[in-house]
Amino acid sequence: MNTQRDTIMKRLILTLILPLILIACGGGTQAPDPIIPPVQVSTNDAFGAVLQQHQVPAIGGVYIEEGQVLEQFVLGVRKEGTSTQVSIDDRWHLGSITKSFTATLAAVLIEMEYLAWQTTIGEVFDANEYYQKYANVTLEQLLSHTGGIHGEIIDTPGWDNYFTRTDELMDQRKDMVSAILHMQGNGIGNFTYSNGSFVIAGAMMERIMGSSWEYLLEEYLLLPLDIQDVQYGAPTSDVVDGQLVGHDLISGSWSPVEATSLYSDNPKAMGPAGTLSMSLASLTKYVVDHMGGISGQSTILTSSSYERLHQKVSGTDYAMGWFINGTNVYHMGTNTLWYAHVGIDFGSKTVGVIAVTNVGGDRGTAVTDNIIDVLLDRNY
Repeated sequence: MNTQRDTIMKRLILTLILPLILIACGGGTQAPDPIIPPVQVSTNDAFGAVLQQHQVPAIGGVYIEEGQVLEQFVLGVRKEGTSTQVSIDDRWHLGSITKSFTATLAAVLIEMEYLAWQTTIGEVFDANEYYQKYANVTLEQLLSHTGGIHGEIIDTPGWDNYFTRTDELMDQRKDMVSAILHMQGNGIGNFTYSNGSFVIAGAMMERIMGSSWEYLLEEYLLLPLDIQDVQYGAPTSDVVDGQLVGHDLISGSWSPVEATSLYSDNPKAMGPAGTLSMSLASLTKYVVDHMGGISGQSTILTSSSYERLHQKVSGTDYAMGWFINGTNVYHMGTNTLWYAHVGIDFGSKTVGVIAVTNVGGDRGTAVTDNIIDVLLDRNY
């Protein structure tokens, strides 16, 4: 039986919380207390109790140890008010976990010598596309939130128009980047969490490579990892009730927000900062790659690149698309209608945990934290 100290340590490993709010949030209520079901019960019974406790439509989770999946599950309904159960193949919105994908893509292109960590904004963009003070900001600074970029992307001039624009995404992103780089930001070199930083980083790769961030991500990262079900924005399906939907909490009840709704996600031009959706199986492939990369078990990057991606920048708790706490590498993501949490611990053994739900806000944070607690309690 675990001692109280062991149990507390388990819960601290991967459960640090940082709100990553990207679009306006609806109302909320206090999240229920976490529960830890007995380890002897089945996976469905354990996480069924978590689902019941938190009263959210659907949840999912994965526990990985030394590259092997030891436990995984999905439970609940795709849409509140219906009885259609969630499927293991359904896609979940990853929110700002997308940032780690963008940073990993950058590392791939760097190893291919298309660009460098020290490539600057001034070397890539035309002088009229940015304030001169940003000329020497590097890709590394953008990917670590230390480039001095404005912290609130919704303050970008013309922000609302990006929800309805239908022209080429590279053109939209070019305009968004120019607008961001003409805003007064924060002190260069200081940490300021900024979605705009990653949009700029993605646009730098687009400008150098002559292809969209979406194409580059698929060609150089996702397909080599055999990830083939990715979507950008709220996940969609051609089948009626064939896919999870996100939910807003209105007057204490969950209200489904269909992917066809204008505000089901942030504008697609913001892609490099947080619009990826994929299945748990696909996200697991990505996490396993990062888990084994430092020890040379990846076919995507060398171990030195993974070390760079996971090494926090001096004076911050952030690396390249990942938060860092000791041996723990992690990120959370939400567009306020979904919540996802990924963590890897490179301790005495390498452990990865994934938790997802199709709600956001405090309830999304609370249920994914509880999922991680239970996965660790049952397996670690």
